[in-house]
Amino acid sequence: MAIAPSGSPLPPDETRDHPALAIYMWVGCGIATVVVAARLYTRLFLKQAAGWDDPFILLSYLFALVLYVGTQLLLQHGYGRHIIYVQPSDLIILLKLNTMVTISGFVTLCFSRMSIGIFLLRLVSKVRKWTWVVYVGLVLNVLQAVALIILTGIQCVPLRKEWDPTASGFCIPRERYMIADRFFGSINAIVDLIFALVPWLVIRGLQMGGKFKLATYLLLSCGLLACVCSIGRVVASDLTAKDVTWDLIPLTYWALSEATGVLILACMPAMYQIVRQFSASSSWVKVKAYITAKLPGPTARSSNADGSGHSAHHLKGGENRMPPSKYVGVRRDVYVELDDSVPFTKADGAGLGYDGRGYSYEARGNTTV
Repeated sequence: MAIAPSGSPLPPDETRDHPALAIYMWVGCGIATVVVAARLYTRLFLKQAAGWDDPFILLSYLFALVLYVGTQLLLQHGYGRHIIYVQPSDLIILLKLNTMVTISGFVTLCFSRMSIGIFLLRLVSKVRKWTWVVYVGLVLNVLQAVALIILTGIQCVPLRKEWDPTASGFCIPRERYMIADRFFGSINAIVDLIFALVPWLVIRGLQMGGKFKLATYLLLSCGLLACVCSIGRVVASDLTAKDVTWDLIPLTYWALSEATGVLILACMPAMYQIVRQFSASSSWVKVKAYITAKLPGPTARSSNADGSGHSAHHLKGGENRMPPSKYVGVRRDVYVELDDSVPFTKADGAGLGYDGRGYSYEARGNTTV
């Protein structure tokens, strides 16, 4: 049995989670690519209502690609093996790549959360009650990202000492660096929680059909999953580990999950419009008609005469209206992903939208807010 200089037996020369980590990472990359492309297609071409949140999500995706490629290179240079078996030349490259990957991950998260925050700010125009909460989340997001990037850049001065112990200079003790990393990581979790809860507070005041509101709640509550990933990354960040190429594999899983999850979350509202576009296609209508014909019992309960599938409240003139309740000014040019495109005029509803989901008149965007 091989013996280490300290007298303890050497661990076996094996790799940890290869190729599972690479598969996990590239599957996440593929999903992120699809949802980002769907979001940009919806905003730029389908609805032609791009906003400032779209450039941020594109930048986030580009830095996420750097994160994915950098992690793959880490694996190729010995990440996942015990550090004692990693060649010195590979270890130098590995530590350099680790700095690049770490910073890319911080930037990816910052831009994704900026996109989500700007989206929430643009969600409503007249409701100011919760706006300050979103601003607090945006400020915390930027501050913690800048702090983590600076902290990573000055963990050793000069930075070269991080991968070249013979270089003159000093490094921040690992214990203190880990405390700072966990502190700012906790702020990440708080920001995710804020951005997950604010939509609930806003949308509960909208005039929507019950099923549609429930679906919207379920969609936006996915933000809680991002919060869970942030907490998992904080718990797994044992930066005092000596065998860093082996012990930090769980942290890598959580870091990839957090970056990919927040990126996907920022694109989720656009998925509704894509699904809606697909459900209106002739192929889906034929499949739906076939399935409906095979089901026992009456089918009128689940579809309208026009086959759209939306439940209706038939009133005078064949119009679908919902009873008036609390008005919330939501800009249609912004929140187009959850918009129904049934045309109507101000004279038709006297200030009320009645497209089967019962938005207020302002909520449908026919007034300037």
